[in-house]
Amino acid sequence: MITWRRGRGFTVVELVVVIILLSILSATALSRFSRPDVFAASALANTLTAQIHFAAQAAQTRSTPVTLNVTQAGGRLFMQVASAGVMIRETQAALKNVSLSLDNNGTEYTVSEGDIWQMTFLGKGDLVAASLDADVLDPESGVTVLFSGDNDRLLCVQPIGYVSEQAC
Repeated sequence: MITWRRGRGFTVVELVVVIILLSILSATALSRFSRPDVFAASALANTLTAQIHFAAQAAQTRSTPVTLNVTQAGGRLFMQVASAGVMIRETQAALKNVSLSLDNNGTEYTVSEGDIWQMTFLGKGDLVAASLDADVLDPESGVTVLFSGDNDRLLCVQPIGYVSEQAC
């Protein structure tokens, strides 16, 4: 006599419930990745960090002051590294719903269209000067950079030229 054992597999109801749950999860994840501006602040912070590191390293190897100029224009952020009046590197990145502001000694500065934010590195890559247009910033206390968007990011440009992901 042959007996069938029940319970070897999933019922139709269980399969339908699992399919519905997976559909909901995938729709949620897909909507999160379909908007590229969600990660714009992080991408912009990473690009700026790379340019700051490049400028600090260039100051070490050239033994001359190296300046990083950051300008916001036309929905883009332009970053230019120069030494002795010669352009070494130029990079740009889209802002995509990201605003940029600086904090130095508790004073907040908004980086607006056309503003020029300048940092000068010297010696071992130390930050020796910083300014935003006519405002002179104190490099000894570091400069906090806030990228505000769908996800906010903080960077601290320390006096030794190191960049960390925190407020100064």
